[in-house]
Amino acid sequence: MKRHLGLATVVLAALLAVSSCQFSEIVGSSKATKARTYYESLNLATPKDAVRTFTNAFKREDFMTVYLVLDAEAQKLLRIENARTFRWRHLIGETADEKLWDELDFEGIISTTVDPWYLFDQVMLYAANKDDLLIDLRGDVDILRSEESVTGEGGRAVDVIADAEGVSGKVVLRMVTDRDDRWRVYLVSAPDEGVDSWPSTALNASP
Repeated sequence: MKRHLGLATVVLAALLAVSSCQFSEIVGSSKATKARTYYESLNLATPKDAVRTFTNAFKREDFMTVYLVLDAEAQKLLRIENARTFRWRHLIGETADEKLWDELDFEGIISTTVDPWYLFDQVMLYAANKDDLLIDLRGDVDILRSEESVTGEGGRAVDVIADAEGVSGKVVLRMVTDRDDRWRVYLVSAPDEGVDSWPSTALNASP
């Protein structure tokens, strides 16, 4: 009998602890709030946080997450450029781009889904396997500093400057906030690699 009472006490204490945690999340008294979606779970609190989230996803070839961290304007211009040119030279290397239509199963991809993040992931993964990414951030990335900047349209931005393993010269990741004040990647540039505006040439890399 005592054993049953002891077990019941432990179970009741555990249930109360869980209920207390759930209640604190609902009323916002807990520091760590539970994310509703995968996107909300991404750390985009500051420009440097967002860069780390972006480059860590790049490193593990999780290009779906890379796409999610791209700013909405960058995503839109990427899609427009793809539709206008039917090429991917602004996104991946020339060799991979030339073979892409012959070797990547676009018909199979489109029959599975037309979501742009999925197509982006497949194109980037194809180029990664060919070792022909236009800008390759799969190596270690060392953030050096950040500074105020502007977008091509004159909007507020922050440039995060970094050294990236295997990339010549400094890499600049131009960051902007979305409507929820979360930081996203507007563009990536690496002038010494000949990349002024990634993922779309329609983005202006000049401050």
